[in-house]
Amino acid sequence: MMNWTAPKAGTINVSGTVAKFDLGGGDGVAVSIWQNSNNVWGWQHIAYNDNVGYSPSLALGVAQGDVISFRIDSGSDSSYDTSSWSPRIVYQ
Repeated sequence: MMNWTAPKAGTINVSGTVAKFDLGGGDGVAVSIWQNSNNVWGWQHIAYNDNVGYSPSLALGVAQGDVISFRIDSGSDSSYDTSSWSPRIVYQ
């Protein structure tokens, strides 16, 4: 899990690509984006051989101190779950 904490209030745009990196096997991963304790995008499944994945783009209102979390969760088999996520957060 990667976290980002809002240094100030405002509207942010969250973007970037998440995909599997290790395509050797396993059962894939589930990915999601959270704002504090609220799921704002996801539980998208990425198959074990999907190196394209997803490129979410969200506009979110944040308060100072809000935490945006990027989660990659294993399925029932954690083998070959190496994945890449390059999130980008920009204030509008």
